[in-house]
Amino acid sequence: MTSGEPRTVSFRVLRSSWGIAVDLTARATRGSAPEDAFRVGERTWLRCSESVLEDDVAFLRRGLARVAAEVDAAGDGEHVVVDVLRVDYVPTDYQADAMEPLIAMWAAEEFGFNAPAVTVDFVPAANRYVFAY
Repeated sequence: MTSGEPRTVSFRVLRSSWGIAVDLTARATRGSAPEDAFRVGERTWLRCSESVLEDDVAFLRRGLARVAAEVDAAGDGEHVVVDVLRVDYVPTDYQADAMEPLIAMWAAEEFGFNAPAVTVDFVPAANRYVFAY
């Protein structure tokens, strides 16, 4: 399971004249159900520091919910709280929806399961990346 120590995962994509570069630092702890977190699974919870933007939180919730069954299984019957401590990115090289696959990748590393396969395509007409997994 987890040591409770912060872990940082990086996500980099460059498929056009610009890319996405995001670092996410979080830690996971086991214990009782928290009152100050979002429930995203049967026993999986997400709590974000005040520095994490509201738009990012929505995508973090969706991404962690996608792998919540695996996180629940790793929790050995206890509640698991994922605390997102910090998110670092340059606003010009960023899309908030990158948070969804990034938190799933973080959880896979933290709990030792296979990360969902993520495909990333650049759509020139929209001038943005599209994530699918």
